[in-house]
This record gives sequence, structure tokens and C-alpha cells, in this order.
Amino acid sequence: MKRHIPQPHVPYTVLRLYFQHGAPVSGRQGWRRLLGRPLAHELLKAAKAQGIEQAIAFNVTAGYLAGDALHHGHHEHMPLKHPQCVELIDHPDQIAGFLERNQALLAQVRVLLRDSDNAEPLR
Repeated sequence: MKRHIPQPHVPYTVLRLYFQHGAPVSGRQGWRRLLGRPLAHELLKAAKAQGIEQAIAFNVTAGYLAGDALHHGHHEHMPLKHPQCVELIDHPDQIAGFLERNQALLAQVRVLLRDSDNAEPLR
């Protein structure tokens, strides 16, 4: 197995995507609109297909988005408005390309970008 070794001073961008668990996936029709994969899975699938270096869907146990009510998750049942977060990390050009190619998927998503140039060094 090839092991990735991070290189110092190589710029990278962290992209965090926040959305509701029940956010619709644009372009679905018929039964796929109701029974298709959640938005988090579609975002991860798109990231993998586009060669994004790292992608993680966080397991959110509780939280709220944009002033909504506080929601608590449960592994057997997730409220439709439960917050979700997907994080992507790669070079700035790769992240910019992902944002450009996936505008339809990102219609219901709050986007947060952070470049390594702005990151504080760890102590």
C-alpha cells in the first residue's frame, strides 16, 4: 500500500460543507428523489471521482444550522434538519475545480474555505 507523506510548505485548502441531513440532491427525479443516497454520500462520491486528496463526512451527534432548532442525532433515526458536515482537503486548484463542477450539488450547502497560508502553525 502506498503511503502518502505530507510535504511541508505545499499549499492546501480545507473546504467544509455544512447542510441539513435531508437536503435535496439537485437533478433527481422519481423514486430516486425520495430513496436516493443522502447529499453527504453524493459529495463524497463526487470528491473521489475528481481525485480530491482527502474527504471526510463527520458524524454529528448534535447541533443546529443557521439559527434552526437544536437537533440531536441517533444512529437509527436522523431528523431531516440534523446538521451534516463534509470536509475536503487538497491543493487550492483542485478545491476550486470541485466547487466549479459541483455547483448543482452545493445549492443547499453553506461553504467554508480555509487556505494553509492563513492557518496558524501548531505548537
